[in-house]
Amino acid sequence: MFPETGCLCKGKITGRRRVSEEIAERVRQSFVRSPQKSTVRASRELGIPQKTLWNVLRRRLHFKPYRLQLLQHLTPDDYARRFDFCTRMQQNMEYGDV
Repeated sequence: MFPETGCLCKGKITGRRRVSEEIAERVRQSFVRSPQKSTVRASRELGIPQKTLWNVLRRRLHFKPYRLQLLQHLTPDDYARRFDFCTRMQQNMEYGDV
């Protein structure tokens, strides 16, 4: 530092380094190929910190985690009841009863 600036002070830090487009594209390709992959496993495969990978997925690529939640068990009778409800609602809307 001294020969360049004549001072032993640290230079100004310009800020956080951005993730390159090439790394973002590698992350995108990795999750397009296998969307079920965990971020921990992908970070190991790509050699990127897990937090950085997560930020690229969320902020730059706008990928959101989708978690399927089964709330109720459907029985065969439920489909007929749902169809009846829809036809009744459709009839009510035609006649203006809603």
